[in-house]
Amino acid sequence: MEALLIRCKESLDPTFNLRETNVTGIYPPLGIAYIASNLKKAGIKVDILDLEVLELTRDELKTILLEMNPALVGISSTSLIWPQVVKIAEFIKRVLPKSFIIAGGPQIDAYPAESISSEFIDAGCIGEGEYMIAELMLSLKTNKKFSELSGIVFKKNSKINFGVTSKPIEDLDGLPFPAYELLPLSRYWATGVKRPFFTMITTRGCPYRCSFCSQEHMGYRLRQRSAKNVVSEIEKYVKGFKAKEIIMFDETFTADRKRVLEICDLIIQRNLIFRWNIRTRVDSIDEEILRSLRRAGCYSLHMGVESGVQKILDDMDKQITLPQIRQAFRLASRLGFETRGYFMVGYPGENLSTIRETVKFSKKLSPEWASFTVAVAHPKTKIYTKALYEGRFKSDYWKDRTLCKISHSPPYFTTSEYDLKKLFWIKNRAYLSFYLRPRVLVRKLLKLASFRGAKDLIRATRGIFNERGLK
Repeated sequence: MEALLIRCKESLDPTFNLRETNVTGIYPPLGIAYIASNLKKAGIKVDILDLEVLELTRDELKTILLEMNPALVGISSTSLIWPQVVKIAEFIKRVLPKSFIIAGGPQIDAYPAESISSEFIDAGCIGEGEYMIAELMLSLKTNKKFSELSGIVFKKNSKINFGVTSKPIEDLDGLPFPAYELLPLSRYWATGVKRPFFTMITTRGCPYRCSFCSQEHMGYRLRQRSAKNVVSEIEKYVKGFKAKEIIMFDETFTADRKRVLEICDLIIQRNLIFRWNIRTRVDSIDEEILRSLRRAGCYSLHMGVESGVQKILDDMDKQITLPQIRQAFRLASRLGFETRGYFMVGYPGENLSTIRETVKFSKKLSPEWASFTVAVAHPKTKIYTKALYEGRFKSDYWKDRTLCKISHSPPYFTTSEYDLKKLFWIKNRAYLSFYLRPRVLVRKLLKLASFRGAKDLIRATRGIFNERGLK
């Protein structure tokens, strides 16, 4: 094996229990699946180990590593799971001392030099990694200077060096589809989603600048795949893999009306029968768009509401209003969509009164599903930068965490009204208040069409109520 790509298990360090991904499911790792497909295209032998679902023991992992003996090991990482990445890198180095270990993902974008200061990590990938990792593999074979590579940070003679500044990939259609064949597809699950299912992303970047958003590493300029390219990938999954459902993970799938309408028309023209759901904003849908989506098989809309208080929405830079939110949910429900609303509690400037208003608002909107999360200051976000400037946090938490100086829970926004323990209690109480209403509870029970569906719901519920800031 020339290259091995790894996703770490999200059993985070013992000081807190907070999942990076949605607790309502475990989805395939799209990022490394894209990198793997590009490595294959370049003629490089590659495999993927998704430790989140494989549940390997240390001895089993050691055996696999020795059998594969990869020259390069790539590990994807967000800032929340960085301690796990360092631990797995140390384990790999002890098993395969000659392997070259590179880490990638949002964590490296945020703290490139600090991340590779670890003795067990040889380099980091800044920005998108599809082409960079392939170029790195060729450099390892030909002894090409790393400094000539785009988007690399690396160590040389105990010093940290940077390569050429990377640029966003413009021709997204030129990327091969994710290497799903390398993943244990039967192990992925999501509440309310039919199996087999696949995940897709048809755009990169986001033109909106919500203050809490951790997607800054993808850039603020929207880059899109063509409608034909998107539908060709859909066709591959529906006809080749018998997909029953596809989840679109774009930040705002409906950002470009013309492209959305074209995608829907092509799905209908090719007679592709499947269910799909999208993530979007309440201000980027209208009746024409929604009717077209429904005709093409889209049945569910995931929309970020965040707060039921206009002042808090303004503080978040959401650029939406409460009337827009109400109108979007009413329209979607009238046209037969399942709606999912995402809400946040504990945002800077909030108090118990505003949180109660948000929970009350969620019930009035009456989405089929509601998700409540506790606001956390992710690295490089506006709320984190502002909090540091104002002295709300004593030091740069994420930088210290990267350097393994601290391991306590990440920065939340507590007040004199609620500490961290109470804040998570408020979040759990919001779930109970929303879902234990008789009408909602009966509706959910009636939709459990199988034992698998009930099992997935139980797993998601356990994840919701186990999530907490401190253990």
